[in-house]
Amino acid sequence: MGLIDYDDGSRIIEGVPVYYQGTTGTCAQACVTSILNYWGYNVKYEEVISQTSNQDMSAGMNPEQMVWYFRKYNLQSRSYTARLSDIKSQINKGLPCIVAFDERSIQHVVVVTGYNDDREVIYYNDSMYGEVTEEPYSDFIRAWSRQRANSAGYFEGSLSNLLIQVSR
Repeated sequence: MGLIDYDDGSRIIEGVPVYYQGTTGTCAQACVTSILNYWGYNVKYEEVISQTSNQDMSAGMNPEQMVWYFRKYNLQSRSYTARLSDIKSQINKGLPCIVAFDERSIQHVVVVTGYNDDREVIYYNDSMYGEVTEEPYSDFIRAWSRQRANSAGYFEGSLSNLLIQVSR
């Protein structure tokens, strides 16, 4: 667990678990579970879902709910509009963070765990696929900056460039 600098220029926080959400709309719950377990809390994904979702598991969590859930575990958390440099700063401190973005017109959140300035890529745990994803900065920033609230009302207002920070 912790920040590792690789020979290829990648800076990656190791030890951040990845969860698979399947066809449910529970990416936020997967992100919350991932970060809680990174911080040493033995929390099950299904437990977070049962405490935060509706019966058919189609409802995610909004940023305020995620922040509240982290605070319930005595972690410091806040959400704010950020820049790529803010994400890198969190990674450099060994703090995985949550970002919201538009994944092929689907509202989605992921846990960012690293970056590589030489290759201009960002690494994140993506519960939609249950794996770590590498994405070019240009594609990531485009998806991150066009995120909007959806008609289901999980999130209110613009989520463009949203970052949820979590620390002890």
